[in-house]
Amino acid sequence: MKKVVEKPVSINVRTHEATLRPKALEIAKRLNALYPNPPIPLHHGSGFQLLCAVVLSAQTTDIKVNEVTPALFAIGPDAESMSKCDVKDIQNIIATLGLAPTKAKNLKALSIQLMEEHDGIVPQTYEELEALPGVGHKTASVVMSQVHGEPAFPVDTHIHRLAQRWGLTDGSSVEQTEADLKYLFPKESWNSLHLQIIYFGREMCPARSHDPNTCPICSWAAVHPYNKVSSSNATNSGGRKRTQQKQKEQNNSKKKKNDTCCRIRVIMTTCHPMSTKLHLGHSRFHPTVYAPLRRCNLKPVHRTRATPEESPEDDQIGDLFRKELEKRNISSLEDIKDPQATVRPSVLPPPAFASSKTEDDQLQRSRNLNSEGLEGLIPRASQLLQLGASFAFAFGPFILFVLVAFGLVYSVFGDLFVHSGSPSAGVPQYIDPMELLSEPTVDPMIPM
Repeated sequence: MKKVVEKPVSINVRTHEATLRPKALEIAKRLNALYPNPPIPLHHGSGFQLLCAVVLSAQTTDIKVNEVTPALFAIGPDAESMSKCDVKDIQNIIATLGLAPTKAKNLKALSIQLMEEHDGIVPQTYEELEALPGVGHKTASVVMSQVHGEPAFPVDTHIHRLAQRWGLTDGSSVEQTEADLKYLFPKESWNSLHLQIIYFGREMCPARSHDPNTCPICSWAAVHPYNKVSSSNATNSGGRKRTQQKQKEQNNSKKKKNDTCCRIRVIMTTCHPMSTKLHLGHSRFHPTVYAPLRRCNLKPVHRTRATPEESPEDDQIGDLFRKELEKRNISSLEDIKDPQATVRPSVLPPPAFASSKTEDDQLQRSRNLNSEGLEGLIPRASQLLQLGASFAFAFGPFILFVLVAFGLVYSVFGDLFVHSGSPSAGVPQYIDPMELLSEPTVDPMIPM
């Protein structure tokens, strides 16, 4: 059985104990005045039913749990009857809750284990409670405090959020929040105080759209950044808002840069088709496309619109446009030649591979032969014959030598090759086939 180990108090709480403990006592005093006798929000009729209701409340509101528990407890009011219920029947009743299949299996297994190990009675120790299926530390704390009356401080999402908002914990984890709150608040107030904080968080201190100035506790107890209007926990809403603001600024900067590039693009495309190779942005018309041209002392080839009035941003666009032209060594738009106006020859000359003089001569001879047609057939044939003769003169003696050597080797060692190394016995003796036929046979099918 797993032993429950509580987390130590945080260093920040121990360091500022002198200021945090009076604050905690004042918070408890005001909560006690607002909720003197807080009821348990989950409807139940016994300790077993409260245990089942708390198991069902995981990742679900108490209102939804209270809607399904009457029908559930009608078929399983205690551990014995719940253990005999079918899992599908339990799941159909709690189908509106989150994680219904898992919770139905846990309720069934929980009831069976209670009957086998505890005679259907809810255990009175944390170790035995947390050993049940679907029961965690928070569920065990609720049962220990509300069923058995043991001092406990169950921490749910509202308690964790408000303790962090009031500066009573660093909010690193739920376990750390529980340890810090147990250290700051008196032990005799734990069982009622955790319910008071839950009701206060639901009714007066929501996570979002909260004005701390009008809150009876946050107006003086909230710490930065939760003491601002509409502030929520720093890891969720605050961080999300800062991220959204940063993303918005980046989008605005990017949009401004794209607008500038688009305007330069329109200037170039309006002036000459060659400018479409500059790739400065999307081609989109802008009202001040011609003002930067006057800044650059450039005259467009043609205009499709009248020149509008200049804007304060024209200086920046003109500078960018002038820098782009200087980078391309263009002094005016008249220097840009239209590649479509250049007349290309119908037949392109072959590429020149001038790596050496010999290769140039060979390439020139090849070009001349190709241009001669049928008239150059005889010179080509003569060149081929000369090439073949030079090949035969170069390799003929070697081929002849190889053939003669092979003939000499075969003449000397050929008999060994044919008869596997034994000398020939001459012509074999002739046998008359008629003599073979006249001899008697032992075959019973042939008559003697």
